[in-house]
Amino acid sequence: MGQVKGARPAIGAAIVVALMLGAAALGASGGGSGIKACFAKGTGDLRVLVRGRHCARSETALTLGLSGPRGATGPAGPTGPTGATGAKGDTGATGDTGAKGDTGAKGDTGAQGPGGSETWHLVGANVSGGCANDGTFCSAGDGCPWHNFDASFSSAAFYRDPTGVVHLRGVVSRSGGTCAGSPTRIIFVLPAGYRPSTGEIFAASSNNAAATVYVNDPNSAPAGTVRHQAGGDAQQWVSLDGISFRCEPAGSDGCP
Repeated sequence: MGQVKGARPAIGAAIVVALMLGAAALGASGGGSGIKACFAKGTGDLRVLVRGRHCARSETALTLGLSGPRGATGPAGPTGPTGATGAKGDTGATGDTGAKGDTGAKGDTGAQGPGGSETWHLVGANVSGGCANDGTFCSAGDGCPWHNFDASFSSAAFYRDPTGVVHLRGVVSRSGGTCAGSPTRIIFVLPAGYRPSTGEIFAASSNNAAATVYVNDPNSAPAGTVRHQAGGDAQQWVSLDGISFRCEPAGSDGCP
């Protein structure tokens, strides 16, 4: 490199910096001895020293581009402010199905539903000699009990459907022995859960004539009586077919 004469301090400094940068690049590429130069303080001249030559006494010898030892790592700076929230990323893929959990505790028993259809409850032959709530025909104890009319007709019976309606059927008769005087008009007694809430009167047929049948007659005892009130001839026959009513009270004795 040649000599820079009479350079102003600012320009000279710029040239020094340029030389130092070049020397640094040279050092980074493998040259570790730097660039030898001579600087004349009086004139501000800067010249590169050719190999084998020396600076004059009036010049200052310089070695440009030498790297010193690496200094210690400085302390960490303060944490910067939190950056703005980034945009929401895409929804990830659905994960695998987890293992089946344990079986939960058994829940409470639900309320009882309406009962299913039941079979007909047949009215049995009188065994007490009277009129009891035992599912049998009634008698006044005079040898003239109620009974089924004939095997060719339906037997006296009752049943309750799922909606709580009680149905009666059968053709019955009061005959045999001595039926004169005051034989009982009560045919049989319905059990609790198969009775209406109050007395009900139904049109019926007896010996081909009009008749009436009372159910749960409040003037008869015990409660739940099925009674031939009037009409026709009970010593021939009385039909109970087609008589039906709602059981009461709901929710008691199996009445839905």
